[in-house]
Formats: sequence, C-alpha cells, structure tokens
Amino acid sequence: MPKFTIYQMEEHFKTHPNYLKDVFRELHKETAIEFKERLTSKEAAKYLNISVKTLDNLCCDRKLSYYKFGKKREFLLKDLKKYRIKKEKYIPSLY
Repeated sequence: MPKFTIYQMEEHFKTHPNYLKDVFRELHKETAIEFKERLTSKEAAKYLNISVKTLDNLCCDRKLSYYKFGKKREFLLKDLKKYRIKKEKYIPSLY
C-alpha cells in the first residue's frame, strides 16, 4: 500500500472534494444490510447472492418466510441468516 504524507492527502482531498463521500457511500452499500431488521426483495436477493426471480421461487415453494405489503415482500434478516447458514457448504482444504 502506498504511503502518503498529510500534505499529499490534503492536496488530494482539495482536488477531489467528493472522494470521501464516494468511499463512504460504497461502504454503506455493502454494510447497510447488516443493520436493517427487514429487507426488500432486492436487498434480500443481494444478501443471499441469488437473483430476485430465484428469491420469488423460494417464496412460492415456502422455503423462505416473508411479510407481504400489497405487492411488495419484506424479509426478516434473521430468517435470511438462518437460510444462508443452512445452505452453506464446508469444503475442506486438500493440504
């Protein structure tokens, strides 16, 4: 990792004023799900690393619990964590 002096960092932030905002925005996108109690279908699919269509199929097959508000579904994070742990596969090292 390159080393920067305080002066170099100050100059960088002066020439790129939105740099820190962009970094925090990206970090928030990746970690915000962990701080929510309920997730939308899109967020739940991202959390499970599956498509929204696959998530719909899991719901239709009653493999995942959800709440329905009108046409929208919401999922409890704790239910998604349980499902994810249940589907995890341990692959041992060959070494």
